[in-house]
This record gives sequence, C-alpha cells and structure tokens, in this order.
Amino acid sequence: MSDTTVPVIEIFGEPGAYAIQGEGMYAGTPSVFVRTFGCNLKCCFGLDKHEKDQWEKTVKSYADKYNCLEDLPVLAKGCDTYYSIFPEFRKFTKDYTVDEMVNEIKWRTENFSSKIDLVITGGEPLLPKHQVFWALVFNQIDELIYLNNYNQNIFNITFETNGTYELVFDTDGYNYININFSVSPKLKNSGQEYIDTINPKAIISYDNGCHDMWFKFVGGDDSIVFEIENVMELYGLDGIPIYIMPEGGTKEEIDKHQEVIYNICSECGYCYSPRHQVSIMGNGIGI
Repeated sequence: MSDTTVPVIEIFGEPGAYAIQGEGMYAGTPSVFVRTFGCNLKCCFGLDKHEKDQWEKTVKSYADKYNCLEDLPVLAKGCDTYYSIFPEFRKFTKDYTVDEMVNEIKWRTENFSSKIDLVITGGEPLLPKHQVFWALVFNQIDELIYLNNYNQNIFNITFETNGTYELVFDTDGYNYININFSVSPKLKNSGQEYIDTINPKAIISYDNGCHDMWFKFVGGDDSIVFEIENVMELYGLDGIPIYIMPEGGTKEEIDKHQEVIYNICSECGYCYSPRHQVSIMGNGIGI
C-alpha cells in the first residue's frame, strides 16, 4: 500500500451512464473521466489583459459563494474548468490514495463489454507528483489484468495535458495498458506566453513510437493558422495529427466560431474537433 495521494475535483462516467468523449481523436467514445486538481497555467480564452484580472477575481469569489461543486456557473470565456486550477477551490476536492483510485476505476469500468477510454484530465494531470501516483495506479491495474481479476477491454488511457511537463515515469512498462496523449498547447489566445506553454522536450518524451499522440488547439479565427505552424516548427515534429476546436465555454460561443474553424481545417488539412460536451450538453460539472 502506498501513502501517495492525488487531489481529484471530479470523476464522472459509470455503468449505465458513461460519459462521452467530446473532443479530439476519440470524440464519441464512451469514457470515464478523472479530473485532477491543480495546474501550472491560468488560461483566459477570449479575454484581454484587463478582462483577465477581473475574470480571475470573479471566479475565485465563487469558492465562497457556492457550497456545492455542481452549482458553479458555466462561463463563456476564460478557462472552462476554472474550478480545477485555483487554490480557493481545493475544498471541493478529495485526496485519493492509490488503492482508492484503483477501486474507483474498477467499479466504473470492469463490466463494460467493449472498448472504453479512461481519460485523465485536469487541471494538469501530468504534474510531476501526479505522475508518480498514476504510475502506481497503473502498476496495480496491469497486475489485476494479468491475474484475470480485471476486464482487459478498457485499458486505453488518455492523458489530456497542456504538454509542459516531461514524463517522469516509464509508460512502456505495462503488458496490458495503452497510454495516449491528447496534447493541448496553449496559443496566444489563452493569455499565456510561449515561454510558459511550449516545451519541446516534454512532447518528445510522449512521442516515443509506442503511444498515440495528437495535438488539440483551440481557436476563434484564422490568426491561429500561423501560430499553429510556428508552434509545430518549435516542436520540430512532423506527422502528428492536429485537431482544431472552436473556442468557447458555451454553445453560443461555440456557434460563433465553429464555421471559421471548420473552414480552416478544410483548407489546411487539419482535423476538425467538435466539443460535444458544450454544443450538446451545454457544458458544466461532470460533462
């Protein structure tokens, strides 16, 4: 038994009510999501510098204003999972031990009869301490599958990461687990600087030929085309699938941007990514 823990803000997707992946390569796939707490970035999509300061002050106030995570408001702009990044929301989390997380995942997935994706998201799920935790979880699950005490069908695992942290554990040491990386590098529209968001060494550590990896960018106009080309040149990688999603935390914001993003993908040969959790479900906690 390990005393290593990780703070989790929400887990959703369970027998009879699986979540559906809304974005990227596995859009439409039945999934179980584990959202870890904590992030090294504070993205503010659609906001200028002055709006960003007020936005941050407002969302932090929600931690005292609301007593239940599910009552937190959905925001059209900024980070749509703001409750997973600011310390004020730490009170809504639960610290899971390795054994607790293995059991939590097991009951949500073991009776599923076909492929299901376990999505580890955030916040930023590849914070170094979190990686140590997941390595221990995967060791247990891999052993359970080996002993025929676990459903082997599910173990497709996707980390949804901002791509800033290098791997600190060996993701190839498992017999039954396939680990993928959905990387969302943050462009200028996130309110972040490249020095904080672009780390080629991290991307290289994911791309060792044993994993599926794809990039998932967010945009609202054709200015992102040059940025994407520039970022890919900084990474020095070719042949990685590129998805672009329309910017927005609400259906109305998605609708404003989806046509221009669709056309960019058509003209440039990128993959268009929907955001089903926003356009169909309206976004929110546990969606």
